[in-house]
Amino acid sequence: MGINNAPEEEREVDSELKPSDTVIVGEVRVKLKKVASSEIAPKKSFKSEVLTPPEITEEKIKEVADFFRLIFNNDWPEWVVCPPCDSTLPNGMRLSAMEVYKTDGQAVPLETMDTQPKIPDCPCCNEKMKIFHDSEKTIQRMSERLKGDGYVSLLKDIKTGKAEGLVYGYGSTLQHQFESEFQNPYSYMAEQDPKYNQSFEHFLDCLRQAFPDGNFDPDTKVFCWNCASTSQRARGNLRPLIMNFFDTIPNERYDLYDIGETEVGSKFHQILTAAGSKDIPGFLTGRETLTGGRFGDYVVGFKRMWNI
Repeated sequence: MGINNAPEEEREVDSELKPSDTVIVGEVRVKLKKVASSEIAPKKSFKSEVLTPPEITEEKIKEVADFFRLIFNNDWPEWVVCPPCDSTLPNGMRLSAMEVYKTDGQAVPLETMDTQPKIPDCPCCNEKMKIFHDSEKTIQRMSERLKGDGYVSLLKDIKTGKAEGLVYGYGSTLQHQFESEFQNPYSYMAEQDPKYNQSFEHFLDCLRQAFPDGNFDPDTKVFCWNCASTSQRARGNLRPLIMNFFDTIPNERYDLYDIGETEVGSKFHQILTAAGSKDIPGFLTGRETLTGGRFGDYVVGFKRMWNI
């Protein structure tokens, strides 16, 4: 049954979609109702914890890094990777923990991945694959980013105190962000092979072509926000998590460009695009793309999209 022929009903939906959207749920056209701003709050099982630079300790950095690994190892194909095949095949060669452990859609606990790692052979070349997010390297990367000018919004389970959602961003220079995030596509692995390194000049050229009116050089200040995710059991809390994050950021960051990376066609890519993000072609290949825009425009775009 096509979109135009589907029966229509109205539902109040706490989702990441904008209230004016009509979406297809099974065979039904669903018109999403507007949700009042007073309802933009975490569900009762969760609480928000917002961290500004003075509050980001080594302990908090590890907490962020651990949750980051848990989410991206499970929900994204980033548990193991075969760099030679990943860098040459159109869709790469990466597998999620749920695929490798065959959990039928259930997230693999971080403790299992760390104490009983399953490392398969690459389906293409039969060589042993490698862990994409090394625990110590991920902590190092998060420390590079969050120390100094980092901002974090965590969603915590009220009973257990465990993180169930994460949004983070940080102020940086383009040179620093490039070296931490984009220079090598395997920046979270225990060791990076320099043969996969990208050129900073090429990175700048892509930004200048995408934003002709921008000023991009090594010392250009940017605000880097490119992570917003929740665990499976905390689905539906992404909106308040992002809003709490926005409320934490000093106004002077709003005029800065935000350069990030996301998977083409993913829900977050769609949300960013709806909020005013622009794809930056020519730098990343395969399933991932660079995105960019002014951080303040994102904030306005998200609030308009969610009628806040």
